[in-house]
Amino acid sequence: MEKREDPSVKAYFNGLGLGSIAAAMYLIQKADFNPSDIHIYEQKGDKDIVGGSCDASEMIVDGQPAYFMQGSRMFEDKVYPCTKELWSIIPYNDHESCLQDHQKNREECRISTVVRLLHENGKKDTGYQLGLNTAEKLKMAKLLATPEFLIPDGAKITDVFGEAFFTSNYWYMWRSLFAFQPWHSAVEMKRYMHLFFHEMPNMNTMAALERTRYTIG
Repeated sequence: MEKREDPSVKAYFNGLGLGSIAAAMYLIQKADFNPSDIHIYEQKGDKDIVGGSCDASEMIVDGQPAYFMQGSRMFEDKVYPCTKELWSIIPYNDHESCLQDHQKNREECRISTVVRLLHENGKKDTGYQLGLNTAEKLKMAKLLATPEFLIPDGAKITDVFGEAFFTSNYWYMWRSLFAFQPWHSAVEMKRYMHLFFHEMPNMNTMAALERTRYTIG
């Protein structure tokens, strides 16, 4: 990113979400923008929680300030290198970046799930057996191999997989991890499968996924 040559240039962003915050940080750190020259417009009021999918805020609980996030966020090296690069340019304190703080404290947030699923009557299941039959495995392979332009517009996940898929451990774990529903986009399902296919061996334990001290739900 080139340094700013004209000091009169201003930057304007729409929405106080991760995209705007990230762009502002890069302008400050990489292009020598003065923070006062960066403006972010947000339609929600001061009392609303803002931030899009990364909404979070401070709340008072029992008279003490507490950090509140409506969802849990997880990270992974191969899928989120850009996120971690962003963390590396955000100061955590006078001596460390946010990435350095995360690396120092990542062990306390380490995940290793023993019971991944609870079935009817509280039956525990490690999730090790994905429960996919040969037909559904072939459908997964076909979806992965099919170019997006060959997938019909508006195709749903139910248009790709049969009933057996939606009662498998794989689907139960997949939908709980990524908040998918059967009527969601088949293309979006394909994209996520490409992104996280290398994590298939860890789906039952989620051992390779990372949380931070601020996103551990």
